[in-house]
Amino acid sequence: IAQLSQSGIGLPDRDYYFDEDKEDKRKLYQEHIAATLALLGAPYYADKAAAEAAAAGVYNFEKSLAEVHMTRTERRDPIKTYNKMSVADLQAKCDEATGGSGRVDFSKFFALAGKPADAIGDINVTTLDAVVKSAALFKEAAPATISAYLRWHIVRSFANFDLPKAFVDLHFSFYETALKGTKEQKPRWKRAMGFVEEALGERSEEHTSELQ
Repeated sequence: IAQLSQSGIGLPDRDYYFDEDKEDKRKLYQEHIAATLALLGAPYYADKAAAEAAAAGVYNFEKSLAEVHMTRTERRDPIKTYNKMSVADLQAKCDEATGGSGRVDFSKFFALAGKPADAIGDINVTTLDAVVKSAALFKEAAPATISAYLRWHIVRSFANFDLPKAFVDLHFSFYETALKGTKEQKPRWKRAMGFVEEALGERSEEHTSELQ
């Protein structure tokens, strides 16, 4: 059965947005978003000030998402995290929460992911309340905020391996050095092999050995 869960934040966990001892990480994260968006330049962000303003909007929107997320403790509850339903039922719950059709179209989402709703059958929404409330937040947010938010997450998703070195280095400085304490980035060939191994795994051990 397909699983659908809360997501959409750039920090490791919802608590990073609220715990007092994470204030330094929150500040670094906002600076990281702004620096990354600034690299995109025109026509998206004409200068540093524009990138910083967009980053503030992105961070505040993520914080609102984190606020409705289930905690790690709540997600350990097998009863709370079992919410079997059809895609249509989920859409109806989200539409009810948004007062009508919202920005999130789950039928289109699954179709673009290669699994049309009529073929996927029932799904388990492990964090139902969070998903429904997130849909409402997406409808309430200003279009400019959503655009910056989506732009940031697209860049973040590819920054580690598919964008110019400046993006890669920024990504490493925050996600590896600031969050994990990693001092030195692996050579490019080792990172490339890591992605291959992650994609192929033990099932293709023989082919991976040949690549090495």
